[in-house]
Amino acid sequence: MANESITGFVQNVSPIRSGPKKNFFDFQLQTESDKSVRAICFSPPKRKLFVECENDSTPVKICKFTRDNKEDSSDILMGDYIVVKKLETQDVSFPKKDLIAADFNLSMLQTISPQQLVSLKAKLLHLQKEQVINTPQGVLKMAEGLLVDVQGSAKITFWEDDVKKVVAGKTYEFKNLRVKKDKLNGNLYVNRAKGIGSILPCEDFKCDLFIPDYDPSQLMTCTLNKAEIAGVTEVRLDYCCFKCNSHVEEKKITTCENARCKLTQRLDKCKKKWYAKALVTEDDVNVYVVFRDDVLMKALSLSAAIPSNLTKEFIVEKLLLLETIQLTYHSRSKLVESLELT
Repeated sequence: MANESITGFVQNVSPIRSGPKKNFFDFQLQTESDKSVRAICFSPPKRKLFVECENDSTPVKICKFTRDNKEDSSDILMGDYIVVKKLETQDVSFPKKDLIAADFNLSMLQTISPQQLVSLKAKLLHLQKEQVINTPQGVLKMAEGLLVDVQGSAKITFWEDDVKKVVAGKTYEFKNLRVKKDKLNGNLYVNRAKGIGSILPCEDFKCDLFIPDYDPSQLMTCTLNKAEIAGVTEVRLDYCCFKCNSHVEEKKITTCENARCKLTQRLDKCKKKWYAKALVTEDDVNVYVVFRDDVLMKALSLSAAIPSNLTKEFIVEKLLLLETIQLTYHSRSKLVESLELT
């Protein structure tokens, strides 16, 4: 219907998704006080315009679209040649009324382009133990989890304060999660967009949820069953902040490097922890893993009693003399979580 036009308020613009033939996005167009239609656009560059109209609450007039010819559909379909005209609020005869976002479920996630924002309701099925890792933004707390809803599942990463906001087994409404691509396996996952997202507890689902056909913990860890330590690249004794365990410089009066802490303290009050980085091999697998203090002490105890005056030389020697081990490490940070002799 090339000569038809439609007027309304743009709401709930979706991320760009992958379709069978073309990428697309959709949104709800409020056409009256209590009515709306779904609009599907197969021209991704036009998404920016519709997002602007939504954010500014600017009504629009759309021309040169077509109607979906399915019997049970009222959707409007838009391509490269649509004409969009911004209107003034007084140009429409009804006020904007917030609409409930169209349902988004986790089965749709793999069709969405990375860096897009999504909002959804999901149950946190599994939550990994909190870890402290080095990032370009400094030393940060991080925990990974697995979300499930009625249709699918996805991995989620929680950072800093968000780690303490969630509990495994609870259901939450997540607003503005950023879709990310895992560099390790190419799968898409989500984390909260910095500064604009929210995580709110909500009512549990009333129906059965998707059941993953794998152990959720395996999403975050890798296990080598017959591994050997082929080499040690680094061993050091770190001084750690008395308050938050982040790294501090070895000075008589020292300040925590964590931007969220910045505690200035006496070095003799700081904790001391050993750290080692080693090359582990199993068949064709070669991976550098990190031993933090507690796991490193366990590794050393497998082959010898640990002396009170521990040295770098002792640590290197005992790690290299370890026989075949079973080792589980975190797939992202490479931190060793457990190990034992096989």
